Amino acid sequence: MDDFRTRVALGIGRRIERLGRYRVAALYYERTLATGLSQSAEIQFRYGFSLYKCKQYAKAMSQIEAAVARQPHRFGWIQTLALTMQRLKKYDRALELFAASSQGDPTKIAWRIRWAKCARLARKADAASAVLDKLVADFPDNPEASAAIANFLLDSSQRWRELDIRLQYENQHTQDPKWSYLTAEAAAYMSRFELAEQHYRKALEFDDQQVKYWYGLGRSLEEQGKHEEAESAYSNAVLRSADTSVQKIGIGKLHEREDDWNRALDAYEAQLADVEEDVDLYLLNYRAGEAASRLFEFRQAAEYYQHAEELAESIEDRVLAGYAQGRVLSRAGDFKAASKCFARFVDVLSDQKRVDAAVALFRYAYSLHQTGQYAQASERYLQAASEWGYLGASFRGSKAAGPRANEHRQRAAICAARGDWAGAASAYAEAIWHASSTERQWQARAGQAYAKLGNFEQACHYFEGMLLFTEISVAGLGNALKGVGRRRGALAIHARDVEELDENLVLFESSHGKNVHCHPFAIYQAMRQDPRFAHFRYAWVYNESSEIPAQLANDADVAIIKQHSDKYIKLLGTAKYLVNNATFPTYFARRDGQKVLNTWHGTPLKFMGKLVKDGVAEHRNVQRNFLQTTHMMVPNTHTLKTLSTDHDLDGLFPAKVALSGSPRIDQMVNMSQERRDEILNELGIDPLNHQKIVLFAPTWRGQLKARSYDVNGLVEDLAAMAQGEHHMLFRAHRFAEQLIGDAELDATVVPSSIDTNELLAVVDVLITDYSSIFYDFLPAKKPVIFYTPDFEAYEAERGLYFERSTWPGEVLNSIDDVSAELKAALSAAEGQLHSNFAKNLEDFAPMEDGKATERVIEFFFFDDDSHVLAPLEDERKKLLFYQGPFKPNGIATAFTNLIGSLDPSKYHVSVAVDMGAVASNADSLEILNSLPEHVKILPRAGATIMSAEERWVSDGYHAHRGFDSPGAEQVHLGTMAREMQRSFGDARFDAAINFEGYSRFWASLFASAHTNAERTYIYLHNDMVGEWKLRFGTMPGLFATYRHYDQLVSVTQSVGEKNVKELSSQFGLEEEKFTVSENLLDLEKPLLWSTLEEPVHTFEGDGLTVFANMARLSPEKGQMKLLEAFAQVHEQHPQTRLLMIGDGPLRTDLETEVDARGLTGKVVITGLLSNPFPTLKTADCFVFSSDYEGQGLAMVEAMMLGLPAISTDVVGSHSVLVDGYGLLVENSAAGLVDGMSQYLNGYQAEKKFDAQEYQDGALAQFEQLVDGVKV
Repeated sequence: MDDFRTRVALGIGRRIERLGRYRVAALYYERTLATGLSQSAEIQFRYGFSLYKCKQYAKAMSQIEAAVARQPHRFGWIQTLALTMQRLKKYDRALELFAASSQGDPTKIAWRIRWAKCARLARKADAASAVLDKLVADFPDNPEASAAIANFLLDSSQRWRELDIRLQYENQHTQDPKWSYLTAEAAAYMSRFELAEQHYRKALEFDDQQVKYWYGLGRSLEEQGKHEEAESAYSNAVLRSADTSVQKIGIGKLHEREDDWNRALDAYEAQLADVEEDVDLYLLNYRAGEAASRLFEFRQAAEYYQHAEELAESIEDRVLAGYAQGRVLSRAGDFKAASKCFARFVDVLSDQKRVDAAVALFRYAYSLHQTGQYAQASERYLQAASEWGYLGASFRGSKAAGPRANEHRQRAAICAARGDWAGAASAYAEAIWHASSTERQWQARAGQAYAKLGNFEQACHYFEGMLLFTEISVAGLGNALKGVGRRRGALAIHARDVEELDENLVLFESSHGKNVHCHPFAIYQAMRQDPRFAHFRYAWVYNESSEIPAQLANDADVAIIKQHSDKYIKLLGTAKYLVNNATFPTYFARRDGQKVLNTWHGTPLKFMGKLVKDGVAEHRNVQRNFLQTTHMMVPNTHTLKTLSTDHDLDGLFPAKVALSGSPRIDQMVNMSQERRDEILNELGIDPLNHQKIVLFAPTWRGQLKARSYDVNGLVEDLAAMAQGEHHMLFRAHRFAEQLIGDAELDATVVPSSIDTNELLAVVDVLITDYSSIFYDFLPAKKPVIFYTPDFEAYEAERGLYFERSTWPGEVLNSIDDVSAELKAALSAAEGQLHSNFAKNLEDFAPMEDGKATERVIEFFFFDDDSHVLAPLEDERKKLLFYQGPFKPNGIATAFTNLIGSLDPSKYHVSVAVDMGAVASNADSLEILNSLPEHVKILPRAGATIMSAEERWVSDGYHAHRGFDSPGAEQVHLGTMAREMQRSFGDARFDAAINFEGYSRFWASLFASAHTNAERTYIYLHNDMVGEWKLRFGTMPGLFATYRHYDQLVSVTQSVGEKNVKELSSQFGLEEEKFTVSENLLDLEKPLLWSTLEEPVHTFEGDGLTVFANMARLSPEKGQMKLLEAFAQVHEQHPQTRLLMIGDGPLRTDLETEVDARGLTGKVVITGLLSNPFPTLKTADCFVFSSDYEGQGLAMVEAMMLGLPAISTDVVGSHSVLVDGYGLLVENSAAGLVDGMSQYLNGYQAEKKFDAQEYQDGALAQFEQLVDGVKV
């Protein structure tokens, strides 16, 4: 009966599903389950599936999981559950389920494709690739499988592999023009234009109406120099285009769509030189102007736009061309010519709709403004403001602006309404000064008020703020500023690079804007009383935008600004003086002329910087901020050590450091009796008759994310502490205060309005745990008790600088002991302190005499260096390296060998690291952490900040594999120079060395490092043109940076000769830039490590000869050729074996080839080994099959283990073996057969490789290199 009911229910439900009414189906299944009509797993699954189709993924997950639990072998259900998990972004679980379903039914190709897609979404590209490699291996004749892996490789930008796959499986897609087209595109990307031409033609054989097929064919022909054929192909593309503008102006428009502005301009100029009757000359000139402007040829662009304006037959066309001309002249900085241009059409703006009239009026006004024509500019600004509607009757407040700003806005509106323009101007100016947000209408009203007063220059200053960005981007804004991070970066650039520095403005920030306190507040209070600063303005960062902090309630002139607001970013870039007790955001980069004082927020007891165990390089922005700092004050030398040494900044720290004492402690030391009485009254304590006061001030030890806190434990502890004749106070962390809520405590909770350092002035005994508050209390010379019930666990988790036996008070684990010690402290004679107290006071509070604030002000604002600590003398040569992502490969090995060989007494070594790329890979982290202790790690923090134009240029550089024009090159390198300063501040190096040598971003960055480094170098680890042609189609973009380096360093003589020959001619590089510095070795590692473990694989049998290859499984390493050669050798010598150590993109193909050749068991691929040497040592002979090498460190390491070496005679390997150290053979399968046969017939090398001799020579080469000696 139940089966019958289930079948009926399913029949009805499935019928509803087939109608696409999944909400109804879900409701039906839900009721079926609820009424007990059927409880089958099938119904439950259908219910979950219907919820999935309704996008109710969380509910769907619970139902499908329950169904799968009941019937775990329904692999289709598991697949659906995997998709649901993917939708919920639970990728790890989804991947497990995709694996289970696909392994359960391996015939389902679509399931495996989904599995790979999920791996990509989870950012596990290697896993996705492995799934698809296995799919193709299992279904070599299935076009769906080959299409899946080809498309994956396209999407993941592995174009060389994509091309190989498309060529390998093209016989499965012979009737598919899209396959041929994509093959052609991949070939063109890899600069294999003849191959691209062939496949474009194949695509056209099936479909000759596709514009993109003809266009691609034209490009490939043009690259081959077949210009007549290219013109024919382009003509066919134009003929078939449905775009009327293409029909009107030809192929240039199609070039534009590809952002190929050089070809576009060439095409337009060719047409203008040979005009045809049906060509639209206006449009042709206009687009030529656009193309020229995108190439930063502004004068040329202006001429084309002017021709277009002269040819215009309508007002709209005339205004469009005139406006474009005005913009491009403004971008060129010729505001006088721009204003004349705008003037020609400004009076007819209202007669057209293609140009935004308000923006055009603003641009006209701005050009007049820049030429000093303030009255005329104000008139046009007013017109722009009117067009935007800023001068209408409606004048609203803004919550984001803040309360003070809105008060002034209301006053301004009242003044303006009664015609009091002086009052209005003043009030508007105050409103804008106090506003955190950008209020464009307020800017307009302020400009209007000043214009009414005849102060046109000041009017222009405010009118200018009606646009957030006054600078012009050649490509417009587009999507360049979409997203919070991009917008903030662009605002930061505008502030620091466009706006003027305010010489009398101080920005204060404390605890990231969470409070107004600490050293910055003490400095601020002193400045307000100092007549020397009477003309200064002050801004405070405070994140509660709806309230005014009590500390500033009476300082009505102070701007209270929310962190990350528009005004905050502006002031970061325009205030001459910045004072912070923590860090500024990652988009901050100090500008020339700015002074930055970092006061830090206390003497550290807990580990800081690189010593902190949680996370990976969590201190990166702290370190970066210190590199932006010009001045730092410290209370003691221990604090300086933690801020410098423990942030890897010894020898790099750019700031002047003053041993000044702590301004915030001045509040305690200098407190008047009147202020003491005020605090006591606020605490409810009679100032004239009170018992001793005890403060319990623990550090925060709850969980931030979970917001948990042991309230019950606190209640019990305070009850014990409160026993006796004394006042008990509790200072809670703000998080703890929220969680304590209404709990009844035997103590007075100190209100947040009382500053901690003022509070300490009335305290007689301090009880704390690991909080640095006790350092501030030392100058009071009163007892301190430490209550640390979890000491061992806390020390293990956080780390502490000092043994507890050195602390200035008893360190106790139980509350009973604390109570007893407190009783003793309260009854002790005045001045009776712990035996460690005097030493702690001397070490950590040597300058706390109440004059620290005065010293800091003189130091920071008036350059008084009388308390500046002399920087440590460091005569070592300072080297900054970039290694890359520390992937376990030859480059990483070469780098660690080099760093390990450098004498730390001669070289100060820093390594710039992209922690995002390293932290996600355990192997990479292991290599990074293996670097010698003296190496400084500089993890890059935050993203590159760019203007809209800079982002467009950067995107073009990466997309087009180079610079489209000298102007674009200049812009991009300027961006990177700023990025270098943002990332590494004022750190100075003798050499910046890009050791990795492949990343275009880092190549651009180090090419622009000359402000930070005396000389710049980039390593060329291979035949770089060979790398370009075989694997990396983007390398011309890398090569474009080479001319900005001082030296281009190849790692062997033969590679160097090849790079000079290929690169100097093709890319116009001076031969003098090229040099050689051979990779260094680790003289101990191969031999030592070969004894530490058992081999991963040992071939069984007697009388075997084992050849070994150790390299990345990649096309340039030639392992497919090696397999072919070994198969022939093995046929003649059955006792031979081949051991292949490594992993890479060709592993699946190689394993398939091994099977196909019947060599299973005779050839073994081990994969990547963390210690390959025990396995490598089992071989008899090493065989290198590469098509090119930088050097071939793996071969050298094999020779260090005593293995004879055979190698194809290619650059890199040639330099290692040429003098008789091994056997060089022809670069072919036949050559490798000959080499292995020679070895089997008794070949022995003429010379034994001397690792020490090689090492000495290579180290000397490097030292000469960084000394500036031509190697």
